[in-house]
Amino acid sequence: ANIVCISGPAGCGKSTLARKYAFDHFDKYYSDVVWIEAHSVDSMRSSFEGLAAKLKLPAESDTRRLATSVYSVFNRRKYLFVFDGLK
Repeated sequence: ANIVCISGPAGCGKSTLARKYAFDHFDKYYSDVVWIEAHSVDSMRSSFEGLAAKLKLPAESDTRRLATSVYSVFNRRKYLFVFDGLK
């Protein structure tokens, strides 16, 4: 797995750059581009809950297990997860 971090001050275009990359390379990830709102633990959990529901995964009260369950679906595929607002 490759991890890339885009950093800079608020409003400099980090999210726009990530969105452009995801759009330009959509086919490279077999349409598996996932946008996670990561401004807070609650927003990140909410993003994972929404994704788990779309994937028809069972509800999970533990955040770590929820994320692991979601990641397991993408385990053997190329995918792009964007964590927007992560500090």
